[in-house]
Amino acid sequence: MRDITENTEKIRSIDAPHASKHENHIGKINLCSDLASDSFIMGDHGILRKTDILESIVNNVPKFSYIHHSADTLYFHNSNRADVHTFDLRLYEGDDMKALVDEVLPNWNAVLVFEQNLEIEYHKEETAKLNEYAYTVGHPTR
Repeated sequence: MRDITENTEKIRSIDAPHASKHENHIGKINLCSDLASDSFIMGDHGILRKTDILESIVNNVPKFSYIHHSADTLYFHNSNRADVHTFDLRLYEGDDMKALVDEVLPNWNAVLVFEQNLEIEYHKEETAKLNEYAYTVGHPTR
């Protein structure tokens, strides 16, 4: 049995020659495109930086596994471009936005949802007719 006076930090600590770390070195993947013109991320010292991020995907799977990301909430972006028939998609690593080469993620797929908002034309006469009809339906008289 060891004497209690020998209970020093050197005896209580163990130094490992090799520190273990998570085998997947890419923590977050950003899907970027020239379509997104309204994205910002918080940088150092609380400064906003304009980016072209469509979606940020947290990589929480082991190495050599598939990442199945499904967004619970869709990200909405306003596109300033009139033509969206051709655009590019790029993958970047984490917050430092280093480009991922094709060898890192060779077979990746993305499904994008496009929605078009059209302005509704209102005419004064039609609106008055609809209001009158709705009133008669809501307040039947005999």
